[in-house]
Amino acid sequence: MAISMRDVDPAFQGAGQKDGLEIWRIEKLQAVPVPRESHGKFFAGDSYIILKTTARKNGSFQHDIHYWLGKDTSQDESGTAAIKTVELDVALGGRGVQYREVQGNETEKFLSYFKPCIIPEEGGIASGFRHTEINEREHVTRLFVCRGKHTVHVKEVPFARSSLNHDDIFILDTKSKIFQFNGSNSSIQERAKALEVVQYLKDTNHEGKCDVAAVEDGKLMADADAGEFWGLFGGFAPLPRKTFSEPNGKDTAFPPKLLWVNKGQTVSVDCEVLTKALLDSTKCYLLDCGSEIYVWMGRETALEDRKQAGLAAEELLREGDRPKSHIIRLMEGFETVIFRSKFNKWPKKAEAVVSDESRGKVAALLKRQGFNVKAVAKSAPVKEEPLPQIDCTGNLQVWRVNDSEKTFLSFSEQCKFYSGDCYIFQYSYPDPVKPPQRAASIAAMSASFERPRQTLIPKSIKASPEVKKPQSEASKPKPEEDAKESTPAAKDGQTVTPTIQEDVKEDQPEDEEGLPTYPYDRLRTSSSNPVTDIDSTRRETYLSSAEFREKFGMTKEAFAKLPKWKQNRLKIALQLF
Repeated sequence: MAISMRDVDPAFQGAGQKDGLEIWRIEKLQAVPVPRESHGKFFAGDSYIILKTTARKNGSFQHDIHYWLGKDTSQDESGTAAIKTVELDVALGGRGVQYREVQGNETEKFLSYFKPCIIPEEGGIASGFRHTEINEREHVTRLFVCRGKHTVHVKEVPFARSSLNHDDIFILDTKSKIFQFNGSNSSIQERAKALEVVQYLKDTNHEGKCDVAAVEDGKLMADADAGEFWGLFGGFAPLPRKTFSEPNGKDTAFPPKLLWVNKGQTVSVDCEVLTKALLDSTKCYLLDCGSEIYVWMGRETALEDRKQAGLAAEELLREGDRPKSHIIRLMEGFETVIFRSKFNKWPKKAEAVVSDESRGKVAALLKRQGFNVKAVAKSAPVKEEPLPQIDCTGNLQVWRVNDSEKTFLSFSEQCKFYSGDCYIFQYSYPDPVKPPQRAASIAAMSASFERPRQTLIPKSIKASPEVKKPQSEASKPKPEEDAKESTPAAKDGQTVTPTIQEDVKEDQPEDEEGLPTYPYDRLRTSSSNPVTDIDSTRRETYLSSAEFREKFGMTKEAFAKLPKWKQNRLKIALQLF
């Protein structure tokens, strides 16, 4: 069913055409754009619509739409936000996924848009329902609880000792100092994220001018900061062993229930097993899973039906007294993996059928832009060849996944992995024709330290023209003649006296590279008699070939072909780094 754009709010015209965030606030039942400098600032008495646009590699856009409801927002404003979210999705082509966010119970996806966190303020915009005055001049002491290793959930709790526990991290924001209380059971990652929140509060509420103190749970030790912290709570007292952490809100025991929305009313669908065949493209459905409600909208439904389905989901939460549950709205054909997993059988996506007329329009557009359409169509398919085995001669890069972003890990961090994190490994194979880049760099660096090697050749033999050409097989000396030819021979009655072009140091042997060699015990970083006047970054090159093979288990040539990170790891193990 075609949907007219006349039913869409004009405030959404041109939205979602570039990568980034766009935010609207509901003011007098209308969507009003929020300036970019105010992004991340929310008020408990308001409702907002947030659009996250992500550019794909193929040039298209992915749209995630959230509507955020403050704890003090009115029912009319929250309903308007739900309806306007459907209109925004229609303006974007109906391909976006819509999420309902409630203050204090936001999804990880939503919180990842705002770094390091969001801390809603009391009050709201003047509307037809309620407006709370905000006194920003007087600082009010506030206590926050921080949860999360990557995305931080910050929630204000009552300023009382009973709010503290051993599992979480708490931030006490006073007029002159910010305290970070680290629960004894909190992790290092959580403490690091909480410190980012402390810095955010310092810059936002104190203009960067206040003291910061960390208080460790159970470690008073006559610390002045700890004494001041507990003094604000009326004195120190041990916390009870029972924790007061809130549950995660996941209701795994709740059986999914499918409901059909008919003119704003829900009708239960009787079924023993959920299948895709139960969903009709001309209807809207609710899939109630307890902690979240999915709103599935058929392709052929009208805009008014989609709005009514969203309102029906809101009413279902109010009737069941489940304000913390999330609502996720999906269009047919753009279901998420989690939604599809709720069904026993979900058919694979059928290939898109492209008409000849559409194919001709695309071909004409590509030809206008200079592409050779016929050559592309007739090009032979690319044959995939199996990748060679990893022999550690290539380049290894590692990233840690942090929500929707990835963080590059340095060499020292590539050996530390945490069970609660996800990682990306990229291994680049070396060029089969060219030597590995790292090995070539090491060889070039080694060559810069080499001295010209002189050969011990008698001057008279060097000057003789007979030695300029290589000897033939017949003219090579026989083994029994080696002893005779090992001494200079006389020619034309003259004695050939061997001379050396350059004196060779007899006190220190040299290896093949021309560098002096030293024992391993003197080259170690912990040696009691260390060698001086050497390149400390290349200690291994001063080992003799025999001792190098004994320590490293390979030749110097094989070692030079290894990637830099593996070389350093072997050198660290042998105290040569």
